[in-house]
Amino acid sequence: PRAQLATQAAPATPAPVTQPIAQTVAIASFEALVALAEEKRDMRLKLALDSDVRLVRFEPGRIEFELAPGGARDLASTLTQKLQLWTNERWMVSIVAAGGAPTLKEQRTEKEQARRSSLEADPMVAAVLAHFPGAQIVAVRGRDDGVATSGDAAPTEDEVWDDASPIEED
Repeated sequence: PRAQLATQAAPATPAPVTQPIAQTVAIASFEALVALAEEKRDMRLKLALDSDVRLVRFEPGRIEFELAPGGARDLASTLTQKLQLWTNERWMVSIVAAGGAPTLKEQRTEKEQARRSSLEADPMVAAVLAHFPGAQIVAVRGRDDGVATSGDAAPTEDEVWDDASPIEED
């Protein structure tokens, strides 16, 4: 009985305290980095990456970019800190003088202008624009934008209207 009592009274060794292991995040592309900034809800950084970074080189652990006019001079150091925090890895982020590709925002604008130009070249659209002086194309949307076009589905009652039809009274 005394042996049992001695083993029961012996203090148990405490389990070692372990620090939670920070999750590592792999970033495979610049677009993935922008998405990660949005996921982390760092909108200031996301907008800066979108409109101020003219990417020269991106590889895991290293980013080189040209700063667009008006971009924050401390963007490289801010990005380095955020990447280390988010990935638990050291990143080399550097700004170069020239050689960067257009920013993501500039690329979207260029695509939109190309879509608008191709639409304006369509004979039917050109005829409509000629028939209605002052008319302009406000937005260009298609099937890939997730917006229904005229051939996709029948319009709902709220979408159909005609200014020339008489007013019906109940």
